[in-house]
Amino acid sequence: QIYLMIDLSYLRVTTNDDKELIAQLIGIFTDQLPELEQDIKHSFDSKNWDSLMQAAHKAKNSFEMMGIQDQAIELKRIELLAIEAKDSTELGSLIEKFFYTSKLVREEIKNLQI
Repeated sequence: QIYLMIDLSYLRVTTNDDKELIAQLIGIFTDQLPELEQDIKHSFDSKNWDSLMQAAHKAKNSFEMMGIQDQAIELKRIELLAIEAKDSTELGSLIEKFFYTSKLVREEIKNLQI
């Protein structure tokens, strides 16, 4: 099956294609996603740039693990903009896209076959 967002290649290699372990890691990602979203939203809304940088970094690592490379790259950009402590149209757009992508990823995980 072809997925638009998720690429399990990394997990397959690092777990030696252990389907049970892959399922556990996907479960951890799924459980963390609402917290990551909340941290990013709260940090951005309150203009807490250090917190936003940390949340984006944590989210980036999680998205990389799931093979969602395009979003991981954009999370890295959020991280860099937060380091610069600049509230910008670009930052707002990147965060909106993060939430949109997260929604798509959730839907994809529901239909994921390991």
